[in-house]
Amino acid sequence: MNFTSEHQKIICFFYLRGGFDFSKLGIIDKVLMMLLKFKIRMKRKSKRSPDEKGMLEVYNKLSDFSKRKYIEEMVNFAKTQN
Repeated sequence: MNFTSEHQKIICFFYLRGGFDFSKLGIIDKVLMMLLKFKIRMKRKSKRSPDEKGMLEVYNKLSDFSKRKYIEEMVNFAKTQN
């Protein structure tokens, strides 16, 4: 959605999901994340999006969603470029 159809024809896109570790955030980011958590928790459960539900589930846990297969796709593509 961020790129025009012309850009999408010439740019390769890779899905690289990362992780989340609340303990490694700086103080400002921790405050912002606490505000976000508070805002999501104020919503009725039935009104929460799947993303919001997922954020609440992993908020206090070390989470790593990276997958080697996605990284390998990008590395293989880079190796084929001159």
